[in-house]
Amino acid sequence: MTASTPTYLSGLLAPVADEIDVVDLPITGALPDALRGRYFRNGPNPPPPAPTRGTGSPEPG
Repeated sequence: MTASTPTYLSGLLAPVADEIDVVDLPITGALPDALRGRYFRNGPNPPPPAPTRGTGSPEPG
């Protein structure tokens, strides 16, 4: 990131390049019994590049 990088794209809010699965993390306190599902980070990651055929031209949809 550069000096001109907006605050909302830096530090803990910076785009994340890795996607990982983590299980059995330690928990301090207790989770509500009704809690079900997963946590997905909702952040400012840029959209992936369009698929190409190696020519630099977008793949037809």
